[in-house]
Formats: sequence, structure tokens, C-alpha cells
Amino acid sequence: MTTSVKNEFSVSVLLVIVWLAVVGLIYLFVLSMAKDGFGKNMERVNQQVEAGLQARIKPVMTLEDITAGSSASANTAPVMVITSASASKSADQLYAGACLACHDTGAAGAPKLGDSAAWQSRAAMGVNALVATVVSGKGAMPPNGGSAYSEMELRSVVEYMLNQAGL
Repeated sequence: MTTSVKNEFSVSVLLVIVWLAVVGLIYLFVLSMAKDGFGKNMERVNQQVEAGLQARIKPVMTLEDITAGSSASANTAPVMVITSASASKSADQLYAGACLACHDTGAAGAPKLGDSAAWQSRAAMGVNALVATVVSGKGAMPPNGGSAYSEMELRSVVEYMLNQAGL
């Protein structure tokens, strides 16, 4: 080999070694950034997800809240408490407060307000049986229709719904 070939070969080997060193340093830099930044980011994201989950599954009211007489802790959603003031509400106001969401749309098979065909078979059972069904719940409808209404208030809503169906 001649001297110029040896010099070119040496330069080429040296360039390859420098190139590998630069690539290795870039790899180590990216790895260290990903290790610190990504890990800390994921910790923060996981904490936010966990906090959000805990807030969503938190009970609205605990036994301690009930026995202490408080309505709810400060960081929970407001709870609709129906008191004796609801007794002075009309049947259509009571309907709008608890029944409207399902019975206006027919959600989950709920008979729509004013649909006499849907209410015909239910009316045949009688008001007492319908009120008992509302109190105990049926299908997707929770007990008391998801409200805190008294049985007398529920009866007035049932009679209102039957009247709207023309029955």
C-alpha cells in the first residue's frame, strides 16, 4: 500500500469512529431525556387519571354526612333534596323535576308523556299498581323514579301522566 492509500484509509476509519461516537452520544442524550421526561410525564398523567377516577366514583353522601345532618361535603356535586316545599309543587313541576328526561324521550322503553297507546295497558293495572311500580322501580327506572318524592307526590305525577295520555 502506498502512503496516500494508508492516509485515506486512516481518515476513513477515523471518520467512521467519530460518526459512531456522535451517533452514540445522540442516542444517550435522547435516552436520558426520554427516561426522565417521559417517566415524569407519565407519573403526572397517571396521577391526574387516578384523581379524576376517584372524583367520579366518590359517593355523593356518606353515612357520616347523613348522621351529622350535613347535606354533602364541600367538594361534591350539589344534591337535590326534596323537602316539604315539594309538596306545594304541582304535578307537572314534579314531572319536570324527575320524570321528564325519560318520559319525554322514551328512553329505555319509558312510555312517552301523552302517548295514549303506550299508557293504555298500564292504566288498566290501576293507579295503585302503577304507583307501587314507580316506588319499587322497573326495568331501567330506579326506585321512586330516581327522585326523593313521597308516595303521595309520586301518585300525583302518575295521575298527571295518565291524564296527559287522555286516560
